Amino acid sequence: HRCLIRVVDAVLVNGPAAIAGETAVVRVRAQLEQSAEPCGAGMRLLVVIGFEGKEVARSEGDDPFAVTFEIAGPVRLWSPDDPALYSGMAALCEVVHGSCGDVVEFHFGLRWLSVSSPAGVGPSQEQELLLNGQRVFQHGVLYQAYWPESLIAPPSVAALMHELQMIKDFGFNMMRVHAAVMPPIFYYFCDQLGLLVWQDMPGGDGRALPLWDQARADAEHRVGYDGLDEIVRTDESKAAFWQELQGVVSSLSPFASIVCWTPFNEAWGQFQTLEVVRWLREFGGGRWVNSASGWNDIADLYPGADHGDVADVHNYEGPPFQTLNGTFTKWPLPFAGRALALGEYGGLGLPVDGHEWSPENSWAYGEVSRTLQEFEEAMLALAGRLVMLLCESRVSAAVYTQWNDIETEVNGLVTYDRAPKVSREVMRHIAALLAAAHDRCRPGPPPTKSPGAPNTPDGA
Repeated sequence: HRCLIRVVDAVLVNGPAAIAGETAVVRVRAQLEQSAEPCGAGMRLLVVIGFEGKEVARSEGDDPFAVTFEIAGPVRLWSPDDPALYSGMAALCEVVHGSCGDVVEFHFGLRWLSVSSPAGVGPSQEQELLLNGQRVFQHGVLYQAYWPESLIAPPSVAALMHELQMIKDFGFNMMRVHAAVMPPIFYYFCDQLGLLVWQDMPGGDGRALPLWDQARADAEHRVGYDGLDEIVRTDESKAAFWQELQGVVSSLSPFASIVCWTPFNEAWGQFQTLEVVRWLREFGGGRWVNSASGWNDIADLYPGADHGDVADVHNYEGPPFQTLNGTFTKWPLPFAGRALALGEYGGLGLPVDGHEWSPENSWAYGEVSRTLQEFEEAMLALAGRLVMLLCESRVSAAVYTQWNDIETEVNGLVTYDRAPKVSREVMRHIAALLAAAHDRCRPGPPPTKSPGAPNTPDGA
């Protein structure tokens, strides 16, 4: 047997029926290792599925690449509150003789990602991200990895597991993996812990100019407005991007924790945005697509096109916002049909003696505190401003910058060497405040009044 399985993933096919407690239809797909000789002819894929020590399904496909089977309902759906994982065994077997070659074990979570109906929308016609048919506020933290002793590579598996457990213990249910791709064990731990992951595609090449940048104004004066919102890549750069994007999506497709793809951040390397969205729709495994995190949303340039599921704005409370409330009313983007995400905010700083990389050069995106008390008070005040935002717009996710200090940046919740700056109790209190505001506040569009008729609240 010369065929080898490289990756196995499982996709829930009939999410609404599974959510309703009916039988779940699941499709398992296998990617085979490339071989110098023909591979796959005369082979089929056999899978056996278990849950909590019991076999729940067994099926064979017609070829070595996929098999569809049913799991009797009600099934356990994966979520941050209940990260239920099914176990599986996949084998490549000969059709004629029945003997099996390569056998792999895998795990998967059954979850369904969708966007709310346009029948009930927010003040800017925004919709909401739904996990298993439910509104869930995705309280996230920006994660760039980086360790003082090993840079972007975790120093050990134990250190990585401890880190992710601490993030969950701090009350976060989501993390945005920013400008990095982590090893598979990272996402496996996220599957186990119930941490949602928004996965960035690391940026490369040049950067489109921000609207408020003087260089942008100068370029507009010289050449006009066309072509400034996306960069122009060389053929070599284009090929590298597409090859790497396909590799990232293919290798990370098995993990239930990954729920959103973010191909571009703050215009770095941003090009062919609509083509990238279309590709992720086709090959991204049904995950949400956040086409442009930050400020370089191009939905206003191409009305009616598919711009993904999310409109993502970064707000560190400087110009043009000054504060969190008003984020999605001051930024003139077409939000209709998409969910809202505060892709980055916060950045509050606290240098800690004995834990700084370069004390004379330390800095932060936001306000820098000098004592723990000041820092906790600033965090609570920031949470209060975020609560106001949640009650004026239907925000599905917010990502605090950031988890750990990185060299001269001291805007982490822990230091570069992972000493906590703030207590678990304070962070869980903040998480509870935000979740309660998300549950309590569900603002609707401005009321419309017909002549002689009273206003009707959204959802009535």
